[in-house]
Amino acid sequence: MNTLRVQTFRSFWLCLSVVFCAQQSHAALAKYKPNFCMIPTLKEAWIVDGQLDDAVLEKAPRFSGLVRAGGACVAESQTEISLFSDGESLCVAFLCHEATPSEMLAQYIARDSRVWDDDSVEVFIQCPWQQEDYFHFVLNTRNVICDEHIQAKEWNANIETETFVGSDFWSAEMRIPLHELGGAFHLDLPFKVNFVRNRQNPAVREMSTWSIVEKSNHDIETFGAIMRAEKPIPGWQLRVPNRFYPGRTTIGVNPGLGGKVHAILGCWPCNGLLFISETLTQDSDITYILTPDTKGQTFEVREGNSKFGELLYRTQWPVKPPKYESLEPLKKLSAKVSKDIQALPRDTQARFMMDQAKDTEELQNLVRIRSDEEKLTLDAWTELEQRAFDLEVRLNNRNGSVQARKKSPKSSLVIGLCSSMLKVFIRDHAYPGQFTDHWSLQMARGEREAFQVSVLATDEPLSGVQVFPGEFRCGTYRFPSENISVSLVGYVLTRQPSYEVDYVGWWPDPLLTFQKTADARLGETLTFWVEFHAPESLAPGTYQGEIVLQTAKGDRQVVTVEVEVWDLLIQRPFHLLTAFAYPEGNPLRIHGSRWNEDLKQAYWDAHFENGIDIDQLYRSTPPSWEDIEKLLESGRET
Repeated sequence: MNTLRVQTFRSFWLCLSVVFCAQQSHAALAKYKPNFCMIPTLKEAWIVDGQLDDAVLEKAPRFSGLVRAGGACVAESQTEISLFSDGESLCVAFLCHEATPSEMLAQYIARDSRVWDDDSVEVFIQCPWQQEDYFHFVLNTRNVICDEHIQAKEWNANIETETFVGSDFWSAEMRIPLHELGGAFHLDLPFKVNFVRNRQNPAVREMSTWSIVEKSNHDIETFGAIMRAEKPIPGWQLRVPNRFYPGRTTIGVNPGLGGKVHAILGCWPCNGLLFISETLTQDSDITYILTPDTKGQTFEVREGNSKFGELLYRTQWPVKPPKYESLEPLKKLSAKVSKDIQALPRDTQARFMMDQAKDTEELQNLVRIRSDEEKLTLDAWTELEQRAFDLEVRLNNRNGSVQARKKSPKSSLVIGLCSSMLKVFIRDHAYPGQFTDHWSLQMARGEREAFQVSVLATDEPLSGVQVFPGEFRCGTYRFPSENISVSLVGYVLTRQPSYEVDYVGWWPDPLLTFQKTADARLGETLTFWVEFHAPESLAPGTYQGEIVLQTAKGDRQVVTVEVEVWDLLIQRPFHLLTAFAYPEGNPLRIHGSRWNEDLKQAYWDAHFENGIDIDQLYRSTPPSWEDIEKLLESGRET
């Protein structure tokens, strides 16, 4: 075995003995949740000889911090575990620190005997497709194995194992072929696992586990999980959950694969390995931000001005999965747009072909960059995501323009329709709806239903855009025009909150019922909310009509709409308990000096119309008597 490496491990862990011997109350650790580890796929050679001296183990994530059974405290004698996959097998290596190896028990020599009563290590595995089913492997210091398939000892797996006993440690290596686990092994899915070490010398008897168990090591609900490590993904935010208790966080020094971090100790769920140079002592739910120092090599975990630890290597922390893990959807969209452009009249094609050629080249460049993902740095991933996002927006907008030209070659209006359940952004996003001129709704009598009509300024700015309904009829029956409303969708400027969000900018939210026309700059999307409210007395049937869009310069386009009204009545009043809060200070801050009694009443009316309370749970003073009297006089209660 590599003596220098083992000596380094021994010295390092002895220096940290104070951390691991820190006692923790059983009540505190009872809140602990199972561990989670992302493991890499490594193709380097690995000889299973128990020596722990193969270079591949230097690249595998390594963790420790095993705790005594029941979570009473961190184990006195620590165990380091390395995990990786070679693509065909799950590879596990144990380094078991032991002050007196000569006193270890090793009494069993027959396969499938009670080797757990010896000094031993155990591996539990439950596959994603299993329910109560799982596998169990136990290995003692004499390399005697007991392998079980739900405690069926007659089942024997074809696995490789070997052990080695040193002067102050013993080690074990296991290579478990994935096909032995009863199905196609997909490390893209989480596998529930646990790792156990047994010390059976009566003078130092101790059982320690990776994920805490309270009753039995065979309790599947307490298992942790492993999953295949993904490629580095943009993001530097680390969330430390409230189950980091004093002494629980293992301290380690391991750059991982190419300096990346692969998993985090004691965190569920998580996406990488985090090694921290100081023990975290916080037991509250805190978000730590990693900020580089001037050298660009060390990253610190901070809360305010208080330093809690350092990351010893540059990490690439995966906060969320990449949107463009695959570029296939962009390829299909680009091919569709190119095909549709070719179908246009030749004089119309020219306006699209040059820009489409540029974006086709950009897509080829992104595919080339993406194909060499092993070399992608964090900055390169971030740039790739942004370029793919911008490309999707351009292709989507061009698709809208081409579809509009196919339907109406002379019209300059690009019309999109979508459900009321989608958010349509004014800019910076691909349009989520359909480029069509027909829509249908279904509703009961007494119900409200809506859809959204958008006008995309893909070719030129638009001014004086307005949308209004025509007449809707079903035979001799008419849908009342006063029950059809059109409102301009407004936007509010959001700011970056303390947590991760997909988008910060102009967010679609209010309905501007008072504004009938709007302008759009080049590249912007105007959206109108069209709502139908079927009267309770309305005759059932399919009502057909038109929604008209026009601009100040006279461009005009019609959307045909079918509204199917069912022979079903939603009677009023109907009741649904809600818990909305209306702190009146918020609209007051928005309107400032313009705030007055008329505006206050308008907010009240809007809340009451939609069955929303105008009070809140968080007030520190009672409402004014004037407001209460006004509500009572109007016959409203709150």
